[in-house]
Amino acid sequence: MAGNAKVRHRDQGVRSALAGVAMTAVLGAALVAPPAASADQLDDGQWGRSAMGVDELNRVGTGKGITIALIDSPLDSSVPKLKGRVASTTTECLAPGGGRQKSTARDKSADHATSMASLIVGSGKGGGRRQGVAGIAPEATLRHYAVMFPLVNSSDPLGCGLSDPSIDNLSQATARAMRQAIKDGAKVISVSLSMSYTEQLVDALLEAYRAGVVRPFAGSGEVTVPTVANHMGRCLSAEPTAP
Repeated sequence: MAGNAKVRHRDQGVRSALAGVAMTAVLGAALVAPPAASADQLDDGQWGRSAMGVDELNRVGTGKGITIALIDSPLDSSVPKLKGRVASTTTECLAPGGGRQKSTARDKSADHATSMASLIVGSGKGGGRRQGVAGIAPEATLRHYAVMFPLVNSSDPLGCGLSDPSIDNLSQATARAMRQAIKDGAKVISVSLSMSYTEQLVDALLEAYRAGVVRPFAGSGEVTVPTVANHMGRCLSAEPTAP
């Protein structure tokens, strides 16, 4: 059931790297617009871009005209590399005191989604003397859906309460976010979370497949994308090879 969704929030660097590889692989098919002359100049020294073939990919396209959905934790869109890069951010998760959680944050709870958003649409601009992250698709439209928050009085440390803020419904919340992303015109949906694959989530995956949406997943090594999703052809899962 959705309430039994298991979250394994491992090392942020490992998850971000895995999802970055998956995103690079699938965006090759989605980035069809030529790079614009007005695109932000990216900082030098980002060897990872060359290692993953991002520079070559950007000669073909930079994501202009493509909507990418990020389903993740809260997001800090105020960091220099993301200023003006996030088209929308929302959540359906309930807050302990009533109402909905805030889909944006400026503390550690936003680290993961902020890193993922930067890998996708980051401008390469950093704060002060620090260098920022340059995204794979810097001209894409990014829409963010927050589904992972600290839970109170729950055996699950992180998740999303839809009917009760203390009961985790992460899988159902992710399914809802995927359906909304499809309605919002997303052609790529990035999900870098681990959870149980409930009937609602598999149905949402099938709906995304029928809509022609590409879905990069980064797994934990403990849960894999179910057979029905793997055989659909547009679901790419990246898994760690060592603990």
